[in-house]
Amino acid sequence: MVYSTVSIDEVIGRLIRKTRVQDSSYLLDASVWIPEAMGMMRTKVEVANLWKDVVIEFHIGETPCGTITIKAIEWHGMRLPAGNSSRTIDAPFSEKERYQQGLFKTQLLAYPAPDGDGVFYNSTAYPLSTCSVEEAMGLPSCNAYYTTEPGYIKTSFADGYIRVHYTGVRLDVNGFPQIPDNENYKEALVWYVRANMIGAGWEDPIFSYKDCFQQWETYAARATAQIRYPSTDMMEMRVNALTHLLPPPAYYSNFFFTPNETL
Repeated sequence: MVYSTVSIDEVIGRLIRKTRVQDSSYLLDASVWIPEAMGMMRTKVEVANLWKDVVIEFHIGETPCGTITIKAIEWHGMRLPAGNSSRTIDAPFSEKERYQQGLFKTQLLAYPAPDGDGVFYNSTAYPLSTCSVEEAMGLPSCNAYYTTEPGYIKTSFADGYIRVHYTGVRLDVNGFPQIPDNENYKEALVWYVRANMIGAGWEDPIFSYKDCFQQWETYAARATAQIRYPSTDMMEMRVNALTHLLPPPAYYSNFFFTPNETL
């Protein structure tokens, strides 16, 4: 069981130290070969609940990079539902709908003064305020809507700002995906990238393509077993889930005990 993650920068740094490769093109390709190895080991990327403000211009905006699933979208203090009606993108709204769209939450934003002394406040109300998908899902729904296509979000209104709550790949400060913090896992990725470097034309002075691939298979098997090995708590949860109607230890002896009771 692995609980922590690291960036693939550590794998690329280990590769450079072991091969002394000087051609940077191989290092650029390593960022593609590493996800290939992760897929072959059937390990998923680290995902997280994220949010980002997106600018809508002429009914369209870019989907946040690394988006896996869009969970909720906020617009003008209301939740923007997914489009499932026959209304066209340029259909006019009624006066009642226009009034409802004008409702929004306000948030006063503070900015540092240009001279670095003190702060000044933005007098314009900022209509996006939720910071979690639970808050966004709890907002009242509006009459506008959105649809998606690869790489873009389309809205029924022409221009504005939306806050997209989504699950995405957890990235480090350099934009690289996170990987499990396991030594065998990192070593397996190094050998896989090294084998692909040989296949791409790099001359390894010590190992052949076959040697690197054999090392990759060895470390990959070890890493997969260690990552998927359940912890003590996980095994206890599985046993309790498979054993029905079995009370926990000391259940009856604590039957009349009140937790946090002051004596």
